Amino acid sequence: HIDYFLTVGNANEAFYLSYAVKDHQLIRMHFPVDIKAYESAWGRKEELRNSIHERYNIPANSYVACVVGKLVSWKNQDHIIDAMMQLEKKGKKMYLFMIGSGEMQEQWQQKINQLKESKVFFTGFVNIEDLPAYYAASTVYIHPASVEPHSIAVSEAIYMGCPIIMSDRCGSYGKDDDVQVNKNGIVYPFGDINQLSGAIEKTMDDKIRMNEWSQFSHHI
Repeated sequence: HIDYFLTVGNANEAFYLSYAVKDHQLIRMHFPVDIKAYESAWGRKEELRNSIHERYNIPANSYVACVVGKLVSWKNQDHIIDAMMQLEKKGKKMYLFMIGSGEMQEQWQQKINQLKESKVFFTGFVNIEDLPAYYAASTVYIHPASVEPHSIAVSEAIYMGCPIIMSDRCGSYGKDDDVQVNKNGIVYPFGDINQLSGAIEKTMDDKIRMNEWSQFSHHI
């Protein structure tokens, strides 16, 4: 008895279609972020990036990643730490902002003690108005969750021009969704640390492509 379904992305639409909803019943809507605040931040991106790098003593031209969300097991932020360990074996160093708080923080803080040069910053809860600065300071945004319907953090990150690396369990990717494979992001099989570290390495080594992906993220 429902005429139309308002959808937010390709995975959302695939879900409805699997329940026999028809194509003509789907109407794609916006997945909203605070455009006024983010447009202002976009205009000050370099200033914001420099302020965060200075606060955390991050050298210029460093590779910086961030992830936003509660520090809970199903968000799997620690998979990024595992990938960082692999990259260190190849002599590759990076920085990670782990933004949020939660029950897994103490356990994951112990894990980062195994890193030799790369660094992880547990920022704790960050106010909404301060988040754009962390996106501005990041080379990429990484979302390794085991389940994530459609992340508002991914939508915010692409507005700030971040290329995205995300697991295939997240619903923010598709042919005309927030993350479009090989246009502004990489999607890897959830839990495959080799694939995750490989994706990070790829974005480390191809600065020209990362610049193109960054521009595409903000454009879409």
